[in-house]
Amino acid sequence: MTDYYSLNFIRKPEFMGFNGYNDGIKRTEFNPLAPGDLTGPSDPELGDRIIPANENLERVVEWETVRNNEQQIAKGLPAGDADAFFELVGYPVESSAAMNDKFLFADHTYVDALMHHATALTQNTSMARAAYDSIQSLTTRYNSLENGKWDGMMSAAPRDRHVFEMPRTATAADANMPLPASWGAGDAACQGTINSTAKPASAASFAEQHCTVSINAAHFARKSDDIGAVVQASGRAFAHWNVLGDLGISGGSMVYGNPGLLANSDIGAATSGPQDLAWLDYDFTTTTSGSAMLALHLLPTFAIDSDHHLRYAVAIDSAAPVELDASGPDGHGPDTATWSANVLRNSAIATIPLGPLAAGPHTIRLLYRDPGVVFEHLVLTFPGAPPAYPVPPETR
Repeated sequence: MTDYYSLNFIRKPEFMGFNGYNDGIKRTEFNPLAPGDLTGPSDPELGDRIIPANENLERVVEWETVRNNEQQIAKGLPAGDADAFFELVGYPVESSAAMNDKFLFADHTYVDALMHHATALTQNTSMARAAYDSIQSLTTRYNSLENGKWDGMMSAAPRDRHVFEMPRTATAADANMPLPASWGAGDAACQGTINSTAKPASAASFAEQHCTVSINAAHFARKSDDIGAVVQASGRAFAHWNVLGDLGISGGSMVYGNPGLLANSDIGAATSGPQDLAWLDYDFTTTTSGSAMLALHLLPTFAIDSDHHLRYAVAIDSAAPVELDASGPDGHGPDTATWSANVLRNSAIATIPLGPLAAGPHTIRLLYRDPGVVFEHLVLTFPGAPPAYPVPPETR
């Protein structure tokens, strides 16, 4: 169930059409052309050549693992527990997996059409349809459990929203249809940039791959909790960085102190100056020289009270910190459209130009300013990096 919630945190089943609440179905942003970590299947049309792993495939495999684990547990249960287990665990796990399969296999048909892979197009179309049919049969099973005890509690199409319909799959006639901008393998120059010669200084070190450096916020190299001395001087509890395990788009997240406690203390006055005593450092090595961009992913939150914003600061190497505010221009939150997008992806993204970077070792420092800011993930990219949703795999 932890894996179930983690995968659905990245994208909930009812928004897998990359829809809002009741608009039309779109292609997802899980990139079927981006490099990934897993080994892909073979393609008979390509002489059984192994298909490179990609974000789309990796999510399919992750859901398949959760579903297989659930089904193995179900097989070992006493008969009297089977219906309750399916109601509480089996149905949500298997129907969520099927919703993902429905859209991810449908997405792949557009790549198959573009590449004229007729066999793969037929297979992926069949897989998408089978996933849709599975949701119908799973729901029928749920509503018939215990002689209809929970009949009507679950629907295969809640509120008749379009996302629960069978999405359109590609045909051979769609071979010239442009793919979404969020799909792509990146520039050719980025495909050979995996840094195989880098020697990480520790398990927390990261290296550029495919013009990208990707780091979960909980995997920092160093941290400073020194702001806690201010709290101690006033007789309060020691404040420090906290790892929020399993909360985030890629694992854990980081938050400083107890936001509620800090908001109502005088610590804000002590941190308004240039001390910069509470921070997280992230070390990495690049092989590309050029202008870099940092996408910093935060948990979507509002300022915790009217006396605070959601300020934080970012510094690269020895440069002066740049202060940002996730609470929006008026201090009360982003505009409605931005907030909606942030909630749908469970990620508020700050895009920060870092300027030109030389190849070699670097450090990004995140600095505490206001309570309640939750850091999820850091992604540094050079021009030509492949798109990723929600973030690329970590580049250890």
